[in-house]
Amino acid sequence: MKKIVSAALAAWAAALLGAAGLEVRVQDRELELHLEGVILQISLSGPTLPGGMTIKGETGADGSAVLEIPDEFARGVLGAQFPGYETARLPVRPGASEILVEMNISGVIDRVTVVPSEDNQPATVKVHIGDHTVSLKNLREITPAAAAT
Repeated sequence: MKKIVSAALAAWAAALLGAAGLEVRVQDRELELHLEGVILQISLSGPTLPGGMTIKGETGADGSAVLEIPDEFARGVLGAQFPGYETARLPVRPGASEILVEMNISGVIDRVTVVPSEDNQPATVKVHIGDHTVSLKNLREITPAAAAT
């Protein structure tokens, strides 16, 4: 219920203040793979936002999300969190329409498992880092870094 109320208040405030869609794309910095399920939070402040505003979202299967942010704010910070990765923080500038977030793995990779799919669907790669398992879904082709250069 709290999420519904927060989303409704954010939508109402965005409509009142005028809003634009900010496309956030998130990927693994080294593997350049899209990350699904990344928790996003934008904190905004400025004279037209007394007390500030927080907007939350989550990336979809393609590693992206579109968040509605008000047109007028002075300062903004985007935070991105995902198990097994360092929290990323980037500035959000007024008028920005897209942001690319490149996340770094926070620990040592214990092992990587490739799970083939059936019916010619994309594979899933599972990266095991300590107690966390991160699933990278919908992979059609992986090019090793040495071959890509």
